[in-house]
Amino acid sequence: MTPPPGSLNLRNFRKAFNDFRFYYLFPAHVGSSQILDMDLSLYIEKREIHFVHTSEIKSQDPEYAVFAKDGSSNPTPPDR
Repeated sequence: MTPPPGSLNLRNFRKAFNDFRFYYLFPAHVGSSQILDMDLSLYIEKREIHFVHTSEIKSQDPEYAVFAKDGSSNPTPPDR
């Protein structure tokens, strides 16, 4: 995810999570940066979240999978 400069999305999400202490993940189809379809009957409720900077993620961490592109076996963290 590459938000535009000055985006408040992460700040707003963190504040909402701090206020409500949970969030939902919904399956959705996205195209051209817009949600085309979302199934609100299927969701996962989460009550924990851990924020880490990309520089803190090591190859043995499950989060490292976000760096893989096109199924490559040697994913590379994005430039900082």
